[in-house]
Amino acid sequence: MLDDLLIFFVAIFSLRLLSVTTKYSRFSHIIGGLVLLIIGILLIFKPEMLMFGSK
Repeated sequence: MLDDLLIFFVAIFSLRLLSVTTKYSRFSHIIGGLVLLIIGILLIFKPEMLMFGSK
């Protein structure tokens, strides 16, 4: 778990150094929202599509 925390803190520190722009932030939120929406729709109407390894 300590290695996960180390990676998390390095990622946060590097994001602050790069000073993520609002344009990047807006696009990442839109893409993330669309992915979550698609997964939610699949869970409602076709949950078998999200089950890996079982047929």
